[in-house]
Amino acid sequence: MNKEKTMRKLIVILSVLLGISVIVLGIVWAYRFFANDEPYQVTIPDNYINKGSGETESEEDILTEDDLIEDTLPPVKDPAAGNTVIPNYGAPMAAAPTAETKASALILHNKNEGDNIPFDVGNMFPGDAETGYYCVKVYYHSEVTVRFRAEVRHGYEKLAEVMNCRVTLLNTDAVLYEGLMRDMPESVNHVLYSEESTSTELYYQIVAYLDTSVGNEYQNKDLIADFRWWVEETENLDPPAQTGDAVDYLQYGALTLGSVVALLLLILKRKRGRI
Repeated sequence: MNKEKTMRKLIVILSVLLGISVIVLGIVWAYRFFANDEPYQVTIPDNYINKGSGETESEEDILTEDDLIEDTLPPVKDPAAGNTVIPNYGAPMAAAPTAETKASALILHNKNEGDNIPFDVGNMFPGDAETGYYCVKVYYHSEVTVRFRAEVRHGYEKLAEVMNCRVTLLNTDAVLYEGLMRDMPESVNHVLYSEESTSTELYYQIVAYLDTSVGNEYQNKDLIADFRWWVEETENLDPPAQTGDAVDYLQYGALTLGSVVALLLLILKRKRGRI
């Protein structure tokens, strides 16, 4: 009789644990699905805090065409003149990131070779600027080229006619592109190489700004674009490291599965004891 009561108590306890596990797992899934629409944020590391202002102290600091080639970065082209142009350091400078500056984060790996973040501005006046920070974490081996392009959405081409864009890679403080957003090359690139599987975080500062000479016809206009990063050497991308979210799912899943198995065993044992 005592064994029967103990068995019943165990079944009740396991049933409660199973119910709690299912409820918690459902809440976690719902939170990830509904409350996590925006890309998650990361804090820019201290070693990049003094970078990204775009300031140059001497002529030696200014990128030349040779510098761009050595850094495997394509030279910026002026579509009208057809010649190579050096980034315009006379444009509005963006403030350097601080210890509290956040960057929107993306992850590129063997199951996600490309990702994008929407960017929108509106009601800008001549001389106005908008600055955003982005962290792209890449899991890879061998050589991969991380490519970036700002793709203006259909219907927002008007403001793109005068919207300038400066793309700075904070890791090297190199200006990858500066010019009209609509004239950005097919991609601006940064090459990564590692003999072993590893991960690298690339921090981008992207400044969208209007020149002070922009006419009144461009005011009260909106611009929406997609900031897109991707890797074409997909065979060199690796699986991502296990994230905190994955650990949460595994823990709750293991608890749920363990409760189900234990509950079934107790029920079977109880039935056999009655036979």
